Amino acid sequence: MGANSIRSNLDMNAIVSEIRLLMAVPDNLNQVFVVVEGEDDIRFWRKRLTKHTELYESFSGKVGVFSIVDNFHSEKVIGICDADYDTRDHEHIFYYDYSSLEMMLIMSNAAFEAICAEYYFGNIQSIQLREKVISDLKRLTASRMLNHENRWGIIFERFSMNNAFGRHTSELSTSILVEALKKNNKDILEHIPNFVDLVNSKADTMNIEELINNTQGHDAIRYFQYLCNLYTSKGCNEAEISHSLRCAYRVEDFRCTGLYQNIYTYQNNLSFSIIEP
Repeated sequence: MGANSIRSNLDMNAIVSEIRLLMAVPDNLNQVFVVVEGEDDIRFWRKRLTKHTELYESFSGKVGVFSIVDNFHSEKVIGICDADYDTRDHEHIFYYDYSSLEMMLIMSNAAFEAICAEYYFGNIQSIQLREKVISDLKRLTASRMLNHENRWGIIFERFSMNNAFGRHTSELSTSILVEALKKNNKDILEHIPNFVDLVNSKADTMNIEELINNTQGHDAIRYFQYLCNLYTSKGCNEAEISHSLRCAYRVEDFRCTGLYQNIYTYQNNLSFSIIEP
């Protein structure tokens, strides 16, 4: 075991049982067990953790990370999660900078410049393009935030960028957003008669820093993909862009993050080896 081995496709009971067994092995006295949300997290962390860790994919996203970590109450079992509007204080849970792994990668100038060079053939410079992506998505971001705050239960999973943005549309309008969301949420939205006003009000009062901290990374990547595909017939997909972002993200980028500093402080305080200094 060890050497940053990876476990995935296990249910909660299997993960908890395996961690308990491994923790009882004398050779694993200094081993740290790291639980993350999904496959993209596994791909990001597998080359950034030391050989003194075991890496697990949660059985059920963020909820699963908390459930597994809370089974132990041990400093040797930690979780790493997206913020996603919910950053409960927990001594053994760490959060990516901004809202998610993807936004942490996007906010690296070097990584974003790299994917622009690879996929984007328009005329906007990379840093300005990133700001455009985040700003244009403000009404979708506001909708997600309001949905979380009010527990409306709106389903966003099948929301289509292609349907929400006309080919010559520079910003997602609230009317287009509502029409796109109605396909899966008609009954919910009928009971929120002031939904448009609420979204407009929240979107128009957020500054760029607030938008950066609350925009969902997958929304940003899908919109970036949409903009890139306006200029090429070949096209690119979300998985391809995500892969390129992870590859373009440098060690020095990671060391500048709050996440790195938090884990580094944690490991130093406990004499663990989780990430390289």
